[in-house]
Amino acid sequence: MKKVLEAEGIPVTLAAADPARANVIARLKGTGSKRPLLIMGHSDTVRVDPPKWVFPPFSAHLDGGYIYGRERSTTRAIWRPRS
Repeated sequence: MKKVLEAEGIPVTLAAADPARANVIARLKGTGSKRPLLIMGHSDTVRVDPPKWVFPPFSAHLDGGYIYGRERSTTRAIWRPRS
């Protein structure tokens, strides 16, 4: 991921408590004319216990301007305007 972003001219930082599991952090600066957007993803897989969820985990439930749920694939992404 780091090589792909850098090849596109996007500055990248790696941050890791464990060097084998580094986080890739990249930032595209905007002009400030629009609200910022945070794109965050991860690729681990965990079991889902639906009774423990406030909203059905695979529903993409919209509440208070936020989308709650869990995607069905192993690579999930969260897109959210930052305030």
